[in-house]
Amino acid sequence: MARIEPHNLEIDVKYVAVTMIGKSIFGGYIFGYIVAEFTKAWLRRVTTDSIQTINIVISSAYFVFIVSELQGFSGITALVVLGIYVKKDEQSS
Repeated sequence: MARIEPHNLEIDVKYVAVTMIGKSIFGGYIFGYIVAEFTKAWLRRVTTDSIQTINIVISSAYFVFIVSELQGFSGITALVVLGIYVKKDEQSS
């Protein structure tokens, strides 16, 4: 059995840092955008009931934050992207 020496375990710290930051930010952006598209489609179906609209938006916000944090993405980035894209669609309607 081969013995692992400490000098054989060199890790490129810059690569790991960039990869983790990239996954966190870009993953949060992509996940937030995907959930925003689903939320907008759901909101188009519910146009008259303001209580349902509020519930959908709040549920989507909680969902995107919790799931993105559990997946290792940035929950704040995903939440901001969700808010921007849902609001953008609301203003263009």
